[in-house]
Amino acid sequence: MKTYYLLEIIEDVEPTIHGPYDSWEYRDDMALILRADDPGMENGLFPMELEIEFEPSTITPLPKLSIDSFGHSFFAEVIDYTVAGATP
Repeated sequence: MKTYYLLEIIEDVEPTIHGPYDSWEYRDDMALILRADDPGMENGLFPMELEIEFEPSTITPLPKLSIDSFGHSFFAEVIDYTVAGATP
């Protein structure tokens, strides 16, 4: 089972977790909304995925957490809007 989260580091100091989201698309949409609300790009945004697997021989869950970064052009459309003074 996989769930999707968004890690926001407010002013690169205070971590905040948004989610869980049912899909990576919803998570990514939230990232675009948060970026549009942060035109100065003071907050770091990172996609997170939590996958819980169960070992076949036991009932012990094996959580796997991954934190990644968005691709270079992921926020390009939002940045274009904010430079022009508008929001998406």
